[in-house]
Amino acid sequence: MGVEMVRSLLVKLPSDIGASNKHLVMITIHHAISDGGSHRIVLRDLLTAYRAYASGAEEPTGLPHLPVEYADYAVWQWQHLEMGGHLEQQLEYWTKQLASTPTPLNLPFDRLRSETSIGCEGSALPVFLPGKLVAALADLCTQHHSTIFVGLMAAFQLTLSRLVGDVEDLVVGTPNSGRDNVQLHDMVGCIIDMLAIRGDLKGHPSFSTLLERQRLIVTDALQHANVPFSWIVQRLQVPRIANCHPVYQVGTFV
Repeated sequence: MGVEMVRSLLVKLPSDIGASNKHLVMITIHHAISDGGSHRIVLRDLLTAYRAYASGAEEPTGLPHLPVEYADYAVWQWQHLEMGGHLEQQLEYWTKQLASTPTPLNLPFDRLRSETSIGCEGSALPVFLPGKLVAALADLCTQHHSTIFVGLMAAFQLTLSRLVGDVEDLVVGTPNSGRDNVQLHDMVGCIIDMLAIRGDLKGHPSFSTLLERQRLIVTDALQHANVPFSWIVQRLQVPRIANCHPVYQVGTFV
């Protein structure tokens, strides 16, 4: 039996809770066909269509024209990487960049790792930074011709290094939207992929020096972001540990 990619349910709310003639719609979309960027698009288009039909229109207006569909994107990716000769060049970059990947981070866990991957998905830890701190970091990044993302990544890797005992070489995963092409901005599909950002903290650099190192690393990573992360893992042939994610064990999500 195949897996349902999309499921929806419309629920009429009971009037005894003050919800007379109100409904709740629930939509579940499989990650295989959707990502965070797609959720925004689906919600926007659903609201546009609802408002149009609610006003008596026969067809919704205002929905964006899609220059490409997901099948077009899949074909383009294959042609660009395999037939265009870019695949080997990008894989060579990642093979060099992630060579001798550091051992798993020995973080101060609150419990022992499971012996298998089952039940060891990990947790997300929300972090909220004060506005003044973010503004100061943004100013510092501007002075060093970097983005605030680069600054946050540098600070996060420095924090991880301190937590595990001044480790000078570590890797952090971070999502890449993959929607740099304007034709993909309104397309629903799973385009997001992970980038492995290596941190170079050798020699106990100042934060300004670390920021400059990270700017170069992140820039290069984004220029080689078209190859799927799973292909990179396959090329690296990293020794697999049943209870540990390959290449990196800590990721950032914004």
